[in-house]
Amino acid sequence: MNEARIEKLPCWKGSVDISLLEGGITNHNYKVTDQVDDKIYVVRLGEDIPEHHISRKNEIASGMAASAADLSPEIRYAAEGVLVMDYIDSKALEPTDFSNRDKLGAVIDLVKRCHNDLPQHLRGAPPFFWVFQVVRDYAATLTND
Repeated sequence: MNEARIEKLPCWKGSVDISLLEGGITNHNYKVTDQVDDKIYVVRLGEDIPEHHISRKNEIASGMAASAADLSPEIRYAAEGVLVMDYIDSKALEPTDFSNRDKLGAVIDLVKRCHNDLPQHLRGAPPFFWVFQVVRDYAATLTND
């Protein structure tokens, strides 16, 4: 079902190869290769989940700001419940990676850039997921506050 939805997206130049990517707690992620230009993308499918403060509209706005700040891949297509961005061949850092001073310095620099550069590209209400607010809201819900 998701594959058929992905195949019908208007952003493709031709037929696509689709493979599921692991991960994604609130969305489904796919690696998609457009056969015409052989470019690789990531497609994220997911709906809003208000009780968990998840707004895909805000996810798109944050992603576009991060891309404009050169902190994340470029978003190529976005619609309700769908986000298509460039694929970056990479691997997740392991805890042992942080014992390397150069790698740790690069991560610290990246976090600083996220805090300093990304907000320069955001407009309007803050479109981001704030885990601390979610936890506070969960607690208030559970205690009927």
